[in-house]
Amino acid sequence: MTYCLSLSWKASKFYTVVRIAGEILTPLLTIAVSFVGKYLIDLLAGVWVVEDTAGTLIFLFACLLTISLLRAVSYKVLQYCQSMHHDLISGRLAVILMDRSVSMDLEYFDNPAYYDKLMAATRDSSAINTLLWNALSCISACVSFLGAFLVLCRSNVFYGLLMIAAAIPSSIAGARYTKSLYHLSIEQINGERKKNYYQSIAVDRSYAQDVRLLK
Repeated sequence: MTYCLSLSWKASKFYTVVRIAGEILTPLLTIAVSFVGKYLIDLLAGVWVVEDTAGTLIFLFACLLTISLLRAVSYKVLQYCQSMHHDLISGRLAVILMDRSVSMDLEYFDNPAYYDKLMAATRDSSAINTLLWNALSCISACVSFLGAFLVLCRSNVFYGLLMIAAAIPSSIAGARYTKSLYHLSIEQINGERKKNYYQSIAVDRSYAQDVRLLK
């Protein structure tokens, strides 16, 4: 996560700040809608009594409308920033891979292990944008989790602790599952590279005549 955020910051400080702010703002707006909706229901049900019922009702509806507009605008801004940021990060990763390849000694280009690592690095570079998105989404999830925890603790501290206890096993299982999938993909890189090589020999026009001569 640290490397992804560092790479994101180097690619564009502006888009990184905007995306982090958006990930924090999104759950806050959701929590605000919940609170405004609660007071609105209480007012309509007669649980919350105020002097100016009509004025308060109009104010609450105006708050809901404002929050809805903010959510729509923030969603569009985040979509645009994510698309632009994705292109900038992909370009920076491509430059890093090219610099590393150019700096390698010529003897590595005859080593199959080098191509395995190069293929793994290329695959990992395409996944970094996804990891960055997950890292930024984690910020939003933490804010939502904290909000839900505080709301539950107001009712009963036991409910908040129970929510934490229920979330821990799934988080550990998800992390281990993702790690096992990554190691599996690394183990299969050599075989996959060989498969792509054989396939290119079978279908490429440049090898067609030689293949038919050897049949």
